[in-house]
Amino acid sequence: MNSLQREPETRLLKIVYQALGFEPLYEVSARERLEGGDFIPAGDIAFQGVGLRTTFGAVQELLEHSCYGYNE
Repeated sequence: MNSLQREPETRLLKIVYQALGFEPLYEVSARERLEGGDFIPAGDIAFQGVGLRTTFGAVQELLEHSCYGYNE
């Protein structure tokens, strides 16, 4: 998350998902930021916003690690 106030949410959700048996596909590096509200799936393509909440570097990391699962 992109604010200090929300940093604990990231750690907490990681613990919860692991307790439920889910492992993340990829974790964005600490210097980048990503928030889900900027992502819009649309059939065979996906739109990813970049701005105050999501950095371009985070999107590049997700693309490099094939995290989206879309052709475009």
